[in-house]
Amino acid sequence: MATPWVNSVQRTSTLTVFRAANASGWASLLNTAITRFNALSGMLTCNVAFNLTTTPPDPNTLAGANVQFALANGNFSYKAFGVSGSGVLSATASSGTTQVVQANGACVKAFIFLPARVQQHNFMKICMIVHELVHAAGLSNSDHSSDADPDIFCSSLTPSGSGVQCGLFANRVMPPIWMTNRTAAKIQALWP
Repeated sequence: MATPWVNSVQRTSTLTVFRAANASGWASLLNTAITRFNALSGMLTCNVAFNLTTTPPDPNTLAGANVQFALANGNFSYKAFGVSGSGVLSATASSGTTQVVQANGACVKAFIFLPARVQQHNFMKICMIVHELVHAAGLSNSDHSSDADPDIFCSSLTPSGSGVQCGLFANRVMPPIWMTNRTAAKIQALWP
């Protein structure tokens, strides 16, 4: 189920992203993914943009970055707003994960983890990041686009030559990265 961000963040229409030290090799990919998400968001009036920051998320308050981007090599952990969490993501997984920390029914921090040694071309990695940025904006797995009408937020993104196929049954291959009006409407509802 989609979850809005806390009002103080929502009013800014901006989510700040801190790149963890272990993701320094992904800096240009992250920059490109943010640029592509922001272009889609602007074109589809999603009312939210991501900006990079050098300030990490504060583990106990709303201060610092709203979102942290890091790589996982098996076990990962995070702490925010007094909540500690952990999980497992194989270093060679074919997708990432976004862990959202909530307080009083609103997002207060998000932690994006991508597999540290994923064996995919750069465009696939960019698509993986954009997909996780959509999660960080507040959408959950239950909000994924359908395989019948897929976009960057479908549950199955697979490499197809130098592109990325969206959906299991549709023969739709990116580039360019696209987002359906249906996915955009779900984001718009969270960022009025």
